[in-house]
Formats: sequence, structure tokens, C-alpha cells
Amino acid sequence: MDYSRAHAKNHMILDFYKGKTVLVTGAGGFIGSALAERLNGVSCNLVLHTHITKPVLKTNLAKVKMVTGDITEPGEWEKNLPEVDIIFHLAEHHYKTFDPEKDLSITAKPVLDLLQILRKSDSCAKIVFASSSNLAGLVDKLPVTEDFPDNPLTVYAIHKHLAEKYLEYYAREFGINSVILRLANVYGPVTDQEVTKRAVLNHVIDQALKRGELKLFSNRECVRDFIYIADVVDAFLAAGTIDARGEHYIIGSGEGKTLSEVFETVSQKIQEKTKKNVKILIDDSIKISEVEKRNFVADYSKFKSKAGWSPKVTLNEGVKKTINYFLEIYESSIS
Repeated sequence: MDYSRAHAKNHMILDFYKGKTVLVTGAGGFIGSALAERLNGVSCNLVLHTHITKPVLKTNLAKVKMVTGDITEPGEWEKNLPEVDIIFHLAEHHYKTFDPEKDLSITAKPVLDLLQILRKSDSCAKIVFASSSNLAGLVDKLPVTEDFPDNPLTVYAIHKHLAEKYLEYYAREFGINSVILRLANVYGPVTDQEVTKRAVLNHVIDQALKRGELKLFSNRECVRDFIYIADVVDAFLAAGTIDARGEHYIIGSGEGKTLSEVFETVSQKIQEKTKKNVKILIDDSIKISEVEKRNFVADYSKFKSKAGWSPKVTLNEGVKKTINYFLEIYESSIS
């Protein structure tokens, strides 16, 4: 890869945001916090919306406004939309119980509310929406492209699909500019330690370091795509610069690995760094849901052609960076 060219491209993309007003929902979350930190290095007006009170992001070049609220509440969008140029809608809610109505109110309904407000106000704001690769469901060939039929298998994926359909409809009927990114499994460190642990692979690395063992189940030969957080931030920033009318794009590393291979990589990189072995145990007694048996590898060529984006960090590199992050966290907590 020509890193000098990639750096120049990233600099040009960041220049696009200078002087603009940018709203990031879910700014306290995994992807949102990483995106906010990157945008804080640009001389823009940055509105960061979180569900719970978070420490104020220390201003760098951006003029930062922190907002705490619930986007499911009436009037929440109106408070934060005046003069906004770009909306990165990343807000999600993490809960453990099965609650389809609550998921609908958080995942899809706020998107419809936002679109209605933009339609009535004649706003030119662009929406960049975080969706999920889970919409592909169980596929019989890889890699997955935008042409694959949608087959959401979970309530969460169904509601993401509904939100996408709202965006497509309002783009077609009312010309509201929106871009949808269907993300593979995102991992890698962000500033907030607890937020970092929400990512599946991050949790695996954290547990491997703490316990010295990992457990694989009957889906261990299923193929997945893991993409590093910095590459995902690059993808969102690139998406904000393009003209797309409700189109969705597949975003991933394009690097398919079985779960066994991923766990072996984690074990190997920990051994190289700490000289400690991580045992990988096999447990076939646990029942695995159909969605956990899915295979997914991203074909990101359409988005690369449209936005000039491609991932830079390999799984080996990303796992090493994430291991180093957790080791630094452990060391700082002791000292």
C-alpha cells in the first residue's frame, strides 16, 4: 500500500469538514467516540449527542458542543438540527433482554422522525447511517456484495433493514441525501475502556489476557470479517463526502478468517508480546443459534470505487494494537 498517498487522501477528506456543522449521535459509543475524536482535529462545529452524560471532549481544533438526551423522545432531533450539514447517526442501545418494541423505538423510529423533520424543514443535511452486515443473513457464497438479497435473521437486523428502507424511500421521494454503511465486525481500541470492551473481538482479547484461555464452540469454522476501528472511522468520513441517495455499501476488511483462525491469531500475538500461552478450548455442548453460524466476508469494491476508501490495517496488525492497548490499561491501573 502507498501510505503517503493514503495519508494525502485522508487529509483531503478531513478538509471537506472544515467550517461545517457535524452532528454525531451515539458519540459516547464505540464508533461514535472514535469518530468524534478524529473530527475534533478539524476546524468544524461538532455537536456530540450522547444518551448519558460523558466527559466533555477536550477541544482541539473543532468547536465542540456536548448534548445529552434521548433520540426516542419527541423534540430531541429539533433541538440539535439547526444549521447541521452532516449527521452521523450511530446511536444504539445495548440491552440484554429480548425487547423487540424497545429495539424498534431505538433502531428504526428515530430515523423516520429525523427524515420527517428534514423533509418539512427543507434541510440539505446529509445522513450517514451505521447499519449491519447481519442484513445479509446466511449466505451460500463469499464475499458478500451489495447485490446479495437481504435476509435479516434477528430483530435488530430487521429494524436496521427497516431504517434503511426509510432512508431509501425519503431519498427517492424527497431527495434527502443519505449514505448507509453495512459494517462487518468492528474491533480495536478507543479511549473509553468500557466502551472498547463492547466489541466482540476486543472482549475476546481482554478475556484471553486475563484468563489465559479462550473457548470455541461448534461454529468455529464459520468465516468472519473483522475490521479495525480506525478504518471504520475513515469509511464514515469518506461516506460524508459522497453524493448517495439512500444507497448502502458493504464495509469490511475483505479478509475472511474462521473463528478458529482468529482465536489462533489472538493466542499467537499474546504469546509473542507476553511470552504467555493462551489455551484454546473446544466446547461443542453449547447450542449455537442459526445467526451465529453465518459466514461473512465483505466485498468493499463498490464503496472503494465511489469514495476512494479501502482498509489499511490487517487482522494481525489490528490484534497487536489492541493487545498493546489492553496491556497499557492493565499497567496503568496497577501503578
